Amino acid sequence: MLALAAGILLWLARPQAGEKADASEETVPERAETSAKPPLPLPVEEPTENGDIPLPEWNDEVIPGETTVFFTSDEAMDRFIEAAAREGLAVRGRIEGLGAVRVYGSLSRLRPLLGDAETMDYNYRISAPPLPGSDFWTEANLAPVGANLLPLLGVDNPSEQANWGEGVRIAVLDTGWQGHAALDNNRVRVLDILGADGVTEGEYNDHGTAVAGLVMSGEPFAPGIAPESELIAVRVLDGNGQGNTFQLAEGILAAVDAGADVINMSLGGYSDSEILRRAVDYADSRGVTLVAASGNDGVARVTHPAAYEKVIGVTAVDAEGARAGFSNFGEGVDIAAPGYKLHALWGEEEFVFFDGTSAASAVVAGMAARVLQTENARGPEEVRSLLREQANDSGAPGTDPQYGAGILDAGRLERVGTSGYPDLAVADLYPAVEQSDGASFPLYASVQNRGTDFIPGARLELSVNGTSYFYQFSGMDPGVVDSVQIPVPEARLDGGGSFSVKAEVRPPEGYEDRRADNDAADITLRRAEPEPEG
Repeated sequence: MLALAAGILLWLARPQAGEKADASEETVPERAETSAKPPLPLPVEEPTENGDIPLPEWNDEVIPGETTVFFTSDEAMDRFIEAAAREGLAVRGRIEGLGAVRVYGSLSRLRPLLGDAETMDYNYRISAPPLPGSDFWTEANLAPVGANLLPLLGVDNPSEQANWGEGVRIAVLDTGWQGHAALDNNRVRVLDILGADGVTEGEYNDHGTAVAGLVMSGEPFAPGIAPESELIAVRVLDGNGQGNTFQLAEGILAAVDAGADVINMSLGGYSDSEILRRAVDYADSRGVTLVAASGNDGVARVTHPAAYEKVIGVTAVDAEGARAGFSNFGEGVDIAAPGYKLHALWGEEEFVFFDGTSAASAVVAGMAARVLQTENARGPEEVRSLLREQANDSGAPGTDPQYGAGILDAGRLERVGTSGYPDLAVADLYPAVEQSDGASFPLYASVQNRGTDFIPGARLELSVNGTSYFYQFSGMDPGVVDSVQIPVPEARLDGGGSFSVKAEVRPPEGYEDRRADNDAADITLRRAEPEPEG
């Protein structure tokens, strides 16, 4: 989400001509407290009684009085709509491509109008990810991205990125497009699903503009990933960042029908919605790649649609690759991307710091467009696989709930199909505290082949509390991760003690590593100081 809480917004001045933007010199106001909505239990189907069509269990995300009804034919849908009007039920929407109708009114009047072939679900609230309260994260431990998004992704020469996204259409399903001086409005197609239903003003009004900028801005102070892409801005959230699953499904189908190749959804909800599942399947079957934010509640639960298998679920990391504590994690996270204090567009010509999985999702969507442009992947399944295969492993070795397959790396994606680029990296030094047996827990020292060719071996040099150890890894194919477990005695951390590890990886003789900056890492573990009472 954005740097926005209780009316506090951090504005960034547009750099003057010849003035260099330096994120390290910018000041950060004190962040106000906000409360994050707790995750809700997944809906469960009630047993059918007296022949009634079952509905999922009610939860706080259900919109009172609203039901989504699914039909097997247009004729059945038409008959129902006519009958609903006679019974005083309000039909608030219809999606022919999904055989669905949005109905407002009592179930006692609705149920008798349906046949055995019809099914029902509720209509659920969805929203832009909220800014979490300070209890979810410690800002002081995170490094801001600022204007350095492209170098952090491995884009060594931003001028080579100027044509990324050319010929690819990206749909941003959000609060709409408000216009900004950094982007040519003639390159933006606007679709409004809400019409008069949603408020246009609110503190999230420019959320969609910020997301769109991270996809395709060519402004160096607030760069996007795919500046030559075509943007379809689809308004599915109101100015307060609120929407519902039926209108989101409408937005997905509208984007597909408008020719979108990639759809970004920096939004979500905890309820598993049948119409949202059907809309995702509709887009995927028509060759559209879908990307969504995992949520900003700092819990081990991914919001929908990011949680669906056919959607790339994105969590957020800071400039140093640490997962931001506000990011949701768990099953459904496919990849991580920068999402802490990115420079982003706001208003008509302003800039802000933009935080959260909303930002990270936009970054991944822009990179998906670049992958499609290069034709290194064709279709959503290949895009999902390639992004994961070329991610930089982080956290526990291999795919894990915190980072998914790892952190997005544009440089590696650009080198797909090439050869002659050796790159061994210390992927992470990860203390797996969750695997503690009460006496100790493992610290994983992971090595990854991030180059383009097979490496016949690698030597890992470790210093554990000043004592040296050496490990030899056998041959590693591109992308492969291998690791060493170092036991950390918990008693060592008692009484203010510490546990330190330094690691450096070296290629075999005859191989010159092209990226020396990722060859070494170090970590020192200490117990957190207890917070004073009162």
